[in-house]
Amino acid sequence: MFVDFDSDIQDLCDFFVPKQVIYQALIIASDDGALQDQTIWQSVLELVPSTILSNTDFNQPLPPVSTMELKFDREIEFANLDRADLAYLQMMPPKWMKDDVLYEQMNQLAKLYKTGKVVWAHVVQANKMLWSFDQTYSCPAEVLYDPTGRTPVSYLAEIAHELYTFKNTIPDTDDIEISKYAEHITDEHTRMHGFDIPNSITPLPLKSTSIFVWRLHLPNGILQSSFPILISDETAEVTVLPAKFWDPAYYDQWIQDSYFEEDMYYGVRKLYESDNPWKGYEKHLRPQVTELIDDIPSLANEVTFNSYKPTSTDIAFVTASIQQNFAEAKQESTSFMKIVIGVIIFINILYGLKSFV
Repeated sequence: MFVDFDSDIQDLCDFFVPKQVIYQALIIASDDGALQDQTIWQSVLELVPSTILSNTDFNQPLPPVSTMELKFDREIEFANLDRADLAYLQMMPPKWMKDDVLYEQMNQLAKLYKTGKVVWAHVVQANKMLWSFDQTYSCPAEVLYDPTGRTPVSYLAEIAHELYTFKNTIPDTDDIEISKYAEHITDEHTRMHGFDIPNSITPLPLKSTSIFVWRLHLPNGILQSSFPILISDETAEVTVLPAKFWDPAYYDQWIQDSYFEEDMYYGVRKLYESDNPWKGYEKHLRPQVTELIDDIPSLANEVTFNSYKPTSTDIAFVTASIQQNFAEAKQESTSFMKIVIGVIIFINILYGLKSFV
C-alpha cells in the first residue's frame, strides 16, 4: 500500500490509516444497525489484494525479542580464565568516588564474583556520558531489579519508566517513600541502595539501587537500557555482570544494536599482550590481585591469546578509558605528595622556630 503526500504532514505523524478504514470504523453500520465489530488491522487487510496475502500465515507468532538466558555457572565460567582476565575483572575507582558511598561497590566486587547470582536490571536514570562513544568515563546509574530474578525485562522497563516520571516533581501523595524517591531521582547526586519499590507502584518485590557502571564490563562500553547484574545475599551492593560471561548471542546483539563495534574484553586482552595495562597502578585497583586469585585460582594461569574472536580489533576506546583512569590516579598521587611536602615544610618551620627560641 502506497501513500503520496503533497505537504510535510508525514513529519507530524507516527503512522497512517486509510481514510476508508476510519470512516468504516466510526460511521458505517451493519444491516441490523450495529457498528462493525472489527479491528483497524482487519479493516486494512480488506483493502489489500488477496493475491498479496495468499501465502501469509497470520497465526505465525512474532519472533521473540532478543534476550539473554541468565544461566551463570560460576564453576564452568571461571575454569578457563587466565591472567589477562585478572586485568579485565579489576576496576580503578575514579577520583570522585573517594568519598562516595559507591566506593563500597569496589570493596564488594570479589564477594559478588564469588557468591553473586545473575538477575536482570533496567536503567531508571544514568549519566548521559554512559550512552556516548565520545566519552570514556565510567559513571553512576540508577537501576531497577528483582532480587528473585523472576520479573521479565518488559515489566522492569514499565516500572523504571514510572519511577523516572517522578523526576523534577513533588508527587501528590502521602507515601513518604515515593516522595523520598522523587527527591533522589531529581537530585542526581544522592545514592540509594536496595530501595524497596512501594506497593502502590507494584506488588512485586522490586528494588532500585545506585550502581557504578564500569565501561569495560559492557560489551562495547556503551550503555543500553537493560543488562544482567550480579547481586548477593551477603551484600547490598550490585555490579554489572562482566560481559565476558554474557550469552554470546546477546553479547553480539548488544554491539549490533548500538552501532559501535569496539570490543572491550578483546581490548583489555590485546593490551595485555604487550604488558599488564594496569602496570604501575596496581594499588589503586579493586579487587586486589591476591584477593581475586584466592577466590578464582584460574586467574593465575598463563595467558592464551588465540581463543577469542572479537567483533572489532579497534582498541581506541579501551585505551582511552584506561589512560583516563591513569590521569586521575596521577593527579591524586600528586595532590597527596603536595600534602606530604607541605607537612614536612611546616614541621621544619616549627622546629626552626623552637630552636630560635
